[in-house]
Amino acid sequence: MPAILDYSQVAVSVIVQEVAATSLATSLDEGLIRHMILNAVRAHVVRNRDYGEFVIACDGGFSWRRRMYPQYKCRRRRDENRDDGINWTMLFDTVHDVRDALKAHFPLKVIHVDGAEADDVIGVAVRRWTSEGLPVRIISGDKDFQQLQRFGRVSQYSPTKRDPITKRNEEIVCADPVRFLGEHVLRGDSGDDVPNVVSDDLVFSDGRRQNPVTEKMSLDWHRYWSEDGIDDGFFAEYQAGKIWHSVAKKGIDVHELKRRVDRNINLIDLSRTPAELTAQIEDALDNAEVSDLSETMMYLASKGLDSLMGSVTDFVQPVNRFPVF
Repeated sequence: MPAILDYSQVAVSVIVQEVAATSLATSLDEGLIRHMILNAVRAHVVRNRDYGEFVIACDGGFSWRRRMYPQYKCRRRRDENRDDGINWTMLFDTVHDVRDALKAHFPLKVIHVDGAEADDVIGVAVRRWTSEGLPVRIISGDKDFQQLQRFGRVSQYSPTKRDPITKRNEEIVCADPVRFLGEHVLRGDSGDDVPNVVSDDLVFSDGRRQNPVTEKMSLDWHRYWSEDGIDDGFFAEYQAGKIWHSVAKKGIDVHELKRRVDRNINLIDLSRTPAELTAQIEDALDNAEVSDLSETMMYLASKGLDSLMGSVTDFVQPVNRFPVF
């Protein structure tokens, strides 16, 4: 069973969680952030030691989604300048520096492809591994990955949230991943500034409210949604005035509605990563180089990470282990 870790989500969440628990915002420095990230990665490698291949998925450069849709994550870019006591520039610089160090100095497979997000890496890896009959473990608190459970035996746990009873990391389980994806496409993703399908491209960047999606609209939508996407019959019914009357009254013609649906499918469905990037990710999965422990020890020593030196072998992921199901 391969395991794949969502690097940025894990790195930033462990820091924010520590700040919330200890009020360390003003005392965060590069050394402390570096230690927290590496220690978190170490812990996940250990936890998944019996699962075979361990991969770290990273965001790379300027996302293809932003080129396709310039408003993508527009509010998040503004939020990085917020005044909350955290030096976000230093934090993200250190997160990127540790990512590069993991790739250059650790015995771990780190996938970082320009133009692709970690979501793309995880989506491509999951589709490849499940097509080979392998069960896959995703390490991320991002619930958007529930859509990937439609491809086979895909499990996921949150690295920061714990079940209050078992005290174990929260398992993220989706009863109907096809319907989950359909609902996600319909309602958009406000966290990434992707509007719902009845709202225009600029609704978030202009600070306006979205047009509402009612429960009745959702029921109509899912009558035409399947694993293959939205059936053309949906748009025929809309054009004939048989469904979504409130949307038609807002002056949204069928061609514009179809464009917005296509916008959301392309931005949200993780099987829509462009073919060129998919090929680059697959090549990286096949050919990523890893360092040996001597390189890791030299790096830890150079950064004064003595507390991690004693557990340096934790970063080694055994290969060819019998997979755990």
